[in-house]
Amino acid sequence: MAARLEVTNTTFFLWRQSATNKLKELQWFSVPTDPKLESRFPWWDCSKFPASRISAYMNDSRAGSGPAFLSVYVLETNGVYIMYIQGTKGGR
Repeated sequence: MAARLEVTNTTFFLWRQSATNKLKELQWFSVPTDPKLESRFPWWDCSKFPASRISAYMNDSRAGSGPAFLSVYVLETNGVYIMYIQGTKGGR
């Protein structure tokens, strides 16, 4: 699963507050290139930005019906927050 959202400053900070203690926050994150994902979703361009502009929010869950992984990469540009969301079930 992959999604790209553009949200306002207020929306992002409300989301970030709700994600506290649920997702691990990593500043200055270098998003790895993923040719398969990038060819399927041309808008998945977050690996092209320098780490200094990206924050990552991650959760690695092994509870429930098997492993699941959620990554949210966030880029702020001109007052808009672009959130790249990637989730997998059954491993990375």
